[in-house]
Amino acid sequence: MLLSLYADIIYEKIKNNTSMLHERIIITIIVYFLSSSIVSIGYSFPAYFKGIVFDRGQVINSDMGTPIEDNIAFMKKYINKGDKVLILSGNQGVYHSETETSSIINTGVYEVFSMESADQLVDLVLNREIKIFLDKKTYPNYKDGIYRPVLFDEKIVRIVRSNYNVIGENGDIIFFSK
Repeated sequence: MLLSLYADIIYEKIKNNTSMLHERIIITIIVYFLSSSIVSIGYSFPAYFKGIVFDRGQVINSDMGTPIEDNIAFMKKYINKGDKVLILSGNQGVYHSETETSSIINTGVYEVFSMESADQLVDLVLNREIKIFLDKKTYPNYKDGIYRPVLFDEKIVRIVRSNYNVIGENGDIIFFSK
């Protein structure tokens, strides 16, 4: 905003032929700086066109569900209101809220910072029969044994896979139970 006002003052001096060389250089730099965003938008517009026009139309179309809605519907097939389940997902708060369930642990999976908390979660998974939902987007490549660089993630997924059976699966979520 201030650059525009300063450029206007310099432009008036240029119109009246009272400007100096450094003012002409400064206004050139200001015009270049202010117009570069317009050029950038014009350059990247073809890449964003599909998202702006086509994908937005799909979101507005109420007949199509979002992946989160599909995951919630999938989970509701296997759990009841008030169940205590373990949801290993970055969206666990949304899933617990929409399915009206609670977490088997007092905190969310991402709040498990100390090794004591991690050991308690592992103990729960090993010694209790709980329903577990694993989000493939949060824990990618779970079948290959390749995980994010957090060792706890690798450990918990390995324990779930070796001690629980796959009961159901949709595009993003895998349901495990004993």
